[in-house]
Parts: sequence; C-alpha cells; structure tokens
Amino acid sequence: MKSILSLNSIGRFILSIYFSFLKLLLSFRITILSFVVILIAANISLTQLDARESSSIYNEAYRIEKISPILAINLYEKVLDQKDINKKVLKNTVNRLFFLYIKFKRFEEIFILNSKFPPDKTRQKKTDQIIKNISVKLKIDESAFLEMVNLTLRNDETAKKELLSIYNYYPNHYLLRYIFAIKFQTGDLDSLAFLISEIPDINPVLKLAYLIKASRIYTTATSIEKAVKDSASISSLTDEQKSDILYFYGIYLRGKKKYRQSIRYFQMSATYSKKEEGFMPDGIIEAAKTLFITGNKKESCSIITAKVNVQSESDELIHLYCKNKTSLKSVKKSILNLFEKDQDPLYQKILQVINE
Repeated sequence: MKSILSLNSIGRFILSIYFSFLKLLLSFRITILSFVVILIAANISLTQLDARESSSIYNEAYRIEKISPILAINLYEKVLDQKDINKKVLKNTVNRLFFLYIKFKRFEEIFILNSKFPPDKTRQKKTDQIIKNISVKLKIDESAFLEMVNLTLRNDETAKKELLSIYNYYPNHYLLRYIFAIKFQTGDLDSLAFLISEIPDINPVLKLAYLIKASRIYTTATSIEKAVKDSASISSLTDEQKSDILYFYGIYLRGKKKYRQSIRYFQMSATYSKKEEGFMPDGIIEAAKTLFITGNKKESCSIITAKVNVQSESDELIHLYCKNKTSLKSVKKSILNLFEKDQDPLYQKILQVINE
C-alpha cells in the first residue's frame, strides 16, 4: 500500500512539474508574440513617420519652387533620399526634378535621374528630344551619344575603354564636357583620371577642373598651381579657355580662403568671358560672392550692375540678397539643407543675415 501511495505521490509530482512547464512555455510564447507585435507596430510607426517626413519635405519644396525654382531642387533631391516614400510623392518629386533640370539645363542630372527612376512616356519623349538636340549641336550620331551617356553612368574597366573609343571616333571637346559633368556628379574620378592619361590634347580646362575636384578628396600628383601655370603657357588657348582657367583657379583659391587673390582671378576671368548682353559675367558674380563671404556686403552688391544669369543656387542667393534680402527668410529651409550638404561659407553667411 505504501508503495502504491508513494507511486501516486511521484505521479502527482511529475504532473505538477509538467503542467508548470506548460504554463511557463505558454507564458514564454505569449511574451514572444507580444514582442513581435510590438516590433511590427514600431516598424509600421517608423514607416509612417518616414512617409510623413518625405511628404513634409516635398510640400516645402513645392512651396519654395513658387518663390525660387532653383532653390527647390535640393529639397526635391532630399525627398528621394528618404525611406518609405509615398508612391504619389515619389512620382511627383521625380517629375518636378525632371522639369527643373530641363529649366536650368542640367542635362547630366536628367540622365542620372532617368537611370535611377525609369522615365514614363512623357519624360522619355522629352529625354529623346534633349538627346537629339545635343547630338545635332555636337555633330554626333544620336545612338553614339546615347551610348556615351549609358557608358558614362557605369564605373568599370570595360566602360572606360569604350568611352575612350567613342571619343577617339568623335574627338569633340564638348562631348568630353558631358562625360566630365556626369562623372563629377556620380563621383567617378578614377574614370576621369584614365581619360586624362589617354588623351594627350585634352582640354586644359577639364584637366584643371578634375584636379581641383580631386584635390578635395586626395593628394594629386600635380599641384593646382603647376596645372594653372602649364595651362597658361599654351599659346593656342581661346579666350573662353583663358576665362575658364582663371575662373576655376579663383574657385580653388576661395576654397583655400585666399579671398583677395580669388577676387582678382575672378575679375580677370570676366575680362576674357563672352559678353552676354544685359547679364553680368560669371567671374563678377563669383567676385561678388567672395566679397559677401568676407563681410563686404555693400561692395558685393555694388559690383553687380546688370542682371544675374542664375545657373546655381549660390547665384540665386546673391541675387536675392542684393535685390530684396527679406525674401531670403521664405527660402530658409532650402539654404539650411544646402549648408548641411556642402559647408559653403556663402550659405553660412546668408543664414547669419536671415537670423539677424
């Protein structure tokens, strides 16, 4: 009898352990399930926040576009950097950017945009027309120009060699400008170094532009000063090339905070530049920006005696300041974003004016 009772006690003990284990397991599963539910809810919440953020930036870009189209571009670009963008917002952003790039003739940006976001019928039709116009201007076959664009968007050894082959067949310096413009935007400086090494008579302006860009990232074999000196010694330089070389050297000197020297080179650049009736030379606009950076705001505006042919965001900002500086407050978010992307002292000085 005692043995039977003992067995019953052991059985009850085992059963109690078993049920306790089941209870613990069930509790553990509920905890895991709750944790998963919380994670899913948190993810949905973050997705909604991202979507709201991209919509908010888009709305601000759209508002600013009505005031200053060129200052809306960087905010539309910021929308594309966001995660979980609403489909409608994404479509509208791409379309607005596309037409703003056309407006300001940023054709290299159009090609890059289309490579990331395949164009619909409307954008494709516009792109085809752009390619046709450029091809006619460069006297190059449309299919060859399109192939050049596609190769330039790539970054591999085969693409480098094929690009060189196209250039050798169509030795056009303006064609190289499009290649350099796209490569500068995509950051593929290695391909440009290869092209420069393989093209002995490359436009010295493009070589200098490359060296200045590369010098911000790594130490180049050729100093900027030597490159400028070598370029200036070329007897066959056109006035346009002389203007561009002086202009780029002015940009370089300003980046080194050698402001007085940079102003002098910008002014010299203006003397060689092609005069556009009713518009200030680019060199004078850059000199005005440099004066503004150094705190000479009145003098900065005083040398702008004609219209500003706005080609960049900084052109627009110096134009707005001299025309009506109170209007700068309405585009502050654009300027803040520009300064975050590129620590340009001009943006910093403009923000100080807004906050005064």
